[in-house]
Amino acid sequence: MVPGEGVGVESERVRLRETYNYAVKSILLNRVAMILCFVGMYVAGVLSYSSARHVEVPCSINATTNCALVTNSVAGKLAGIPVSYLGFLTYGILLGLAIMRARSSGKQWNLFSKLGFWLSGLGLAFSLYLQTVSIAQLGQKCEWCIASALTMLAMFIVHGMISQVGGPEDSNESVPSLKKLPKSEMTLVAAAAILAFAAFGFTASGMTKEATGTIAGVSVEGVTVERLTANKSKIMGNPDSKVVVIEVADILCPTCRKTFPEMKKIYDSHNGKLMYGYVAMPLYNLPGHENAIEAAMVAEFAAENQKFWDYMEAAFDSKNDERVKTADGVIGIAEQIGLDAKELRKRMDTNLDSSLLDKVNADFNMSVSELHITGTPSFLLSVNGGEFQAYNFEGLKNALKNPDVAQYLK
Repeated sequence: MVPGEGVGVESERVRLRETYNYAVKSILLNRVAMILCFVGMYVAGVLSYSSARHVEVPCSINATTNCALVTNSVAGKLAGIPVSYLGFLTYGILLGLAIMRARSSGKQWNLFSKLGFWLSGLGLAFSLYLQTVSIAQLGQKCEWCIASALTMLAMFIVHGMISQVGGPEDSNESVPSLKKLPKSEMTLVAAAAILAFAAFGFTASGMTKEATGTIAGVSVEGVTVERLTANKSKIMGNPDSKVVVIEVADILCPTCRKTFPEMKKIYDSHNGKLMYGYVAMPLYNLPGHENAIEAAMVAEFAAENQKFWDYMEAAFDSKNDERVKTADGVIGIAEQIGLDAKELRKRMDTNLDSSLLDKVNADFNMSVSELHITGTPSFLLSVNGGEFQAYNFEGLKNALKNPDVAQYLK
């Protein structure tokens, strides 16, 4: 025997075994990354669908989980683009990198690993920023955003492990050409894609059904059209209209601010054949709604001076998103439409006169205690003198298209 020959063979076996183990680990970690990409695309896809179809979660009483407030905040957009769209794109790119790794080895594997590590790190940093803003500043949580942040955290950790372990070795020291995607990886990608799309379809269908159906739990029995339209200053349209829509909303509610201009367009399109009214439900106890009562009091003052709808259109104008958050802001809006700001300030001092606040409280108490409405915006629809039905905005739009309703709007 040649001295050292046995040792050399054993050393080579150990090296090959270690190389094999590292290769297996890297392949398994890459498969985990693929699965996480589909999880992230599902979560971001649901948020993107919510944003695109306007089926956000409405503002709810005593809510600490308010997806709409988070996604509609300044932090919810980047350069005007919803972060959910960018998140979906990021997960798509990470999936592409994982597929490219599965087709490569050596230097090329390492390149795709580094790109995935830095991209997932950037995504994680932005996700943590969004969570900080939503929880620390807005006092709200979006469970979908939290799920996306946790998924991106897992992606970052997995990519760190991939970079540390390294990829399958390639005998060619130069950057090798891409290989055909292994059959096992093709099966994994196909199975994960089918599961992700099926889950998305089920979730999106449920969101649409919830948004377009009636609102459960609202008590409308015995509530008459005459009662809800008693204050004629807060009503638009022919008093003899067969179709009556009463919106229960909060001027500070992000979803209300989105739907109000659309509701006004619906009203305008029916040439007065639709009677449209408004009931205030200021959710003053929610973060971001601190000025809701003051905004509603100004609306009551405007109603007394026959300028209710002028004020509402100005208050819900997107240009006034920040102004409505302060008492001076809403008073400025009132002055802008021709109301007496000095008189308004006196009337808003409840130590001198509580009549405006009393009117707001009457609307709020009816909404919460009698109608049992739990969130804004809610829309009450009565057709041909029938009992009211409660809808979210998408549900109302669908109901108005129903032939049994549409016949009275022609």
